[in-house]
Amino acid sequence: MDIKGKTVLVLGGWGLVGQAICRRLIPEIPGKIVITSLHKRDADSMAEWLKQEVKGSDIEIGSDWGDMFVRKELMETPRNELLKDADTRKILVDDMLSKWTLNHWKNRRFII
Repeated sequence: MDIKGKTVLVLGGWGLVGQAICRRLIPEIPGKIVITSLHKRDADSMAEWLKQEVKGSDIEIGSDWGDMFVRKELMETPRNELLKDADTRKILVDDMLSKWTLNHWKNRRFII
């Protein structure tokens, strides 16, 4: 894995698998690890834990939250609420099944 000095985005970083992945990344010396989760408190708590794990190194730790498959304007609405509305449900399905382009990413919270 050649990630030395690079930024790594860990999706679902709050859970046990995310935590294990982050631990595996540390010896590879990335420039930055960004922990993501659906919920802000989870992403932030994992980032705080990871900062302690890398203390004394040059690895920067960040956090972000939200559902990368949902448009920014819909990201704070619970998924079950989004699915109740037929128009919103159509937007979700169309967004997920259509070919993704740079414009799709511009409508998301995360810009990769």
